[in-house]
Amino acid sequence: MKQVGSKKKLMAIATFLVITLIGGSLAYWSQELSVENQFNTGKYGSELIEDITQCDDGDWEPGGTVNKKVKVSNTGNYDIIVRVKLDEEWVRNNGVIKSINFNDLASVNHSSNSGYAIYDIYQEDPSDGYIANDNSVVWKNFATSSNWVRGSDGWYYYKGNVYPSTSTDLLLNSLTLDKNTDMGYYATNYLCSTDGSTWYSYDPNNGTPKYLDGSGNPVAKDDPGAAPVTNLKTENVLDQNRPGYSSADYRLTVTAQTIQANREAIATEWFNGSTSTLDSMISEIGASWVF
Repeated sequence: MKQVGSKKKLMAIATFLVITLIGGSLAYWSQELSVENQFNTGKYGSELIEDITQCDDGDWEPGGTVNKKVKVSNTGNYDIIVRVKLDEEWVRNNGVIKSINFNDLASVNHSSNSGYAIYDIYQEDPSDGYIANDNSVVWKNFATSSNWVRGSDGWYYYKGNVYPSTSTDLLLNSLTLDKNTDMGYYATNYLCSTDGSTWYSYDPNNGTPKYLDGSGNPVAKDDPGAAPVTNLKTENVLDQNRPGYSSADYRLTVTAQTIQANREAIATEWFNGSTSTLDSMISEIGASWVF
């Protein structure tokens, strides 16, 4: 069985946005930090911190766990409000074979507490080599903090203000590849040989050949050129059209958005200018934000 390698590439995206209202004195800022695996940065007053412990042998096997600790720190001088989303993808030979965004609905709502595919571990068939209809196969082992709450929009919101020189609680502790992850469909090839070095395939449903001609075709004992079969073996071969998650890289992208603790700023940047939607989210997650 082939193993899944853990990708260690770094990709960080940070944007800084300043909006000034014409005719007024109000100005506010927001920031987005995106990280693909190992990442450590600080810009414009906030910092997304991710600590990863890789697998000892560099490979991630079904049932294996890697540490992935995520939190956000306020390195500025003003209170900030924080939300985080998770997106994931599987990549093989530089091509994306499956991606799940933070707000993609589950193909089957297999979990009682999640309608989102990225948090709902489900495989349509863990042994058929097909992955198109799966949800995620990676367990996100969240920290026990009650200050992080997943909203109905798929984002994780931090319920309180993050004050200067402080950090959020940990959101994520580790990731576990499901122990039943589909590592591809393996077909059995049946082979025979007359000399132990040149092998020919045969269909066991038609019986085991006793004699072969020079081209490896089954023949009768008294046929010209017939040679007795002296060796048999079987091989399990991955079906290249049904590879499952084998020989693929898993990438989890963590995106944190931080914004000044300002009611109008949050409504504009996160809720399309709707204060009523903001108020609904505050009520939904039980936020205690102070503006």
